[in-house]
Amino acid sequence: MTCVSCDDSCMDTPGGSRTESRQDLSLRRFVRQAFEDLTNLDSRIWLTMRGLARPGHLAVEWCEGRGHRTLPPVRLYLIASALFFLFGSNNGVMLWTSADVATMLSTKTDSDLQSRFLQDAVLYRINSWTAVIRMASVVLFGLLLALLAPRGSPRVVPSLVLGTYYYTVSFLLATLSSLALAVTGGLFDESTLNSLATWLVNTERLLMLAWIVFAIRVAHQRPWPAAIALSLLILLVDAFLWVGAFGIPVGFIEETLDSG
Repeated sequence: MTCVSCDDSCMDTPGGSRTESRQDLSLRRFVRQAFEDLTNLDSRIWLTMRGLARPGHLAVEWCEGRGHRTLPPVRLYLIASALFFLFGSNNGVMLWTSADVATMLSTKTDSDLQSRFLQDAVLYRINSWTAVIRMASVVLFGLLLALLAPRGSPRVVPSLVLGTYYYTVSFLLATLSSLALAVTGGLFDESTLNSLATWLVNTERLLMLAWIVFAIRVAHQRPWPAAIALSLLILLVDAFLWVGAFGIPVGFIEETLDSG
């Protein structure tokens, strides 16, 4: 007997007959499993989050073949980047970009309503281009880490994995700061909101500096002075890529509007 339904599986019984078991696809079971995954401290999600809080730990575990209990680095990065581009439009850099776009468009439109519609369209396009540029930045960032890694052992793949985790943490922190700005946005005036955005961006940069210093210490076994110096260089390159991710599309759109 052959089972033709993908939801059914055939099992032999002691008497020779076959019984069919159907997978439970009820909403209740789905919600229960999701709740267990979110609340079980030994689930892959929480093990991964704890690993991200230990800089360099997940990269070492993955490279040594012990990463099966946590989410794979690329999948984790895709989840974090999706969260950022869904909820991260209120981050500090985007607020500054919005101000620049609003100023740029104020001289090119006839009414405030038209300016707002055009501003939303421009910011949407900038976000789309930024996603592509930041995806490419992961590869560039990983190759830079590979150049700075100790010789005598595989460097490219471990560095790409470490760079993937770095951007995952960066996207998650940026998403949290964006949500904080979204929640408190209605409580402050524009000047205070921009000051808060600046503080959040600077705090995020300091946290990422600390994260990459410890990660290089753990993954590359560098002494503290070398780890700090290399981390400062890496963070400068990342800041350049981040500014470029927003600046390039803004400049291109401005040039397009001027030519039109």
